[in-house]
Amino acid sequence: MFFENSSQSRIISQDAGSVVAPDPTSTPPDIRSSNNGQDTLLDRIYGKRPALRPIHDVLMQQVARFQPDLRVDFKKSYVCLYRTHLFARLQPTGKTCLDLMLQLRGFEASGRLEDARGVKPLMTHRIRLRDPIDVDNEVYDWLRQAWALS
Repeated sequence: MFFENSSQSRIISQDAGSVVAPDPTSTPPDIRSSNNGQDTLLDRIYGKRPALRPIHDVLMQQVARFQPDLRVDFKKSYVCLYRTHLFARLQPTGKTCLDLMLQLRGFEASGRLEDARGVKPLMTHRIRLRDPIDVDNEVYDWLRQAWALS
């Protein structure tokens, strides 16, 4: 996996479920862990919205489960997910909702998958998540589709 933030880029390779850094002197913490240096960045995004942090954590576990290559870019108020190109954006909207913005060109909006054209640049669809249990197989499948298209 490849994790990036605005101040420093870090590369981690994932092999057989273990996380191994190429240079032990610059080993970044795993962002799925709750006691690491990435917490500062996540606190900046979710600090005033503590109910959304568990949703973020479940989404990141889902993404890490199927992706051998991932770049995570922490912005001031949201998180971008890249493979080759941007495929998803985690955007808090208010204190109780996390929007999972997806780039799914050619897909029709239906059910929880809403049309988001005009809401955020580059993103075509949105899924509103209000609880960690909202991150179900349907969300995972849409994430995987967006990842495959990027």
